[in-house]
Amino acid sequence: MGVLKMNLSIGYRAAVAVAWCLSAHYSLADEEVVVASDAGVSVTAAELRHLVDNAPRNIRSAIQASDADRFEIVASTLLQKKIRAQLEALNPEESTALFYRYQSAMLAAAQEFDALRFQVQLELPDLEPLALERYRVSRNEVAVVPEQRFASHILLLCTEDCDRGAEQAELQALRDRALDGESFADLATEYSQDPGSRQRGGRFSQPITRQDPRIDETFRDATFALQKTGDISEIVESRFGFHLIRLEDVVPQRVYSFEEIKVPLLEEVEKRYREDAYREYTLSLGPTETFMIDYQAIDAVLGPVVDPTSP
Repeated sequence: MGVLKMNLSIGYRAAVAVAWCLSAHYSLADEEVVVASDAGVSVTAAELRHLVDNAPRNIRSAIQASDADRFEIVASTLLQKKIRAQLEALNPEESTALFYRYQSAMLAAAQEFDALRFQVQLELPDLEPLALERYRVSRNEVAVVPEQRFASHILLLCTEDCDRGAEQAELQALRDRALDGESFADLATEYSQDPGSRQRGGRFSQPITRQDPRIDETFRDATFALQKTGDISEIVESRFGFHLIRLEDVVPQRVYSFEEIKVPLLEEVEKRYREDAYREYTLSLGPTETFMIDYQAIDAVLGPVVDPTSP
């Protein structure tokens, strides 16, 4: 059976019938089978399979159910190939700026795809020993979960012009009431001026760690000075105002075993291995013994080198 040529001027259903007729006579496993062609460009079975396999799910579904969508993907690919052929035929003497802009873009794309090719072909060694060494050397960095504390507070805001003495006296009265048995949560709901925690009885929605950058340092220190669950702090001053802090719960520090974090450690080690391997590969493509550079010719193009420190 000869190669069938698709004429895009005919109706799309007829065009699709011609293009897909080929698949009835040839196996799509044959990468060289041409499923569509026009004006010297063609789409092979392998290209079509790749396009469909890598399309978004909704597009794949549409292609499976619609002749129009099958025509569209074939016609679009042919169009892109025609455009590429025209760009590759650019003459630098006729379209200098466009020619070199296109060449630069193609060089950048080539490097990107070469990086993908390298990673696909790269053979990985057994990375578990490297992951284990990473765990052993950096256990405090990668495996330690610091102590976490859950706390509630009552905040009385105090700006530069507030009556500090009155604010502290009011907060001390609230502390005395809490120590006498009143619900700290009820007092926080009624009196706290922190809109975020007030509706939760003063409780923070997230735990606090000793080095938590989200929390005022004075507040953190006071929270970690409390000895046991239920303890209420003295009045604490932060940049926001005055606080009473109640310790609600403590989650002790723990250290993950290697097995517990092996998967993310292996992913981290693999990422670094791949980056290092590609860096070595690109260095191997650097200047060789045949390298030549003509600085006089370069200066003729760019002008002489100018010392930025000279007057």
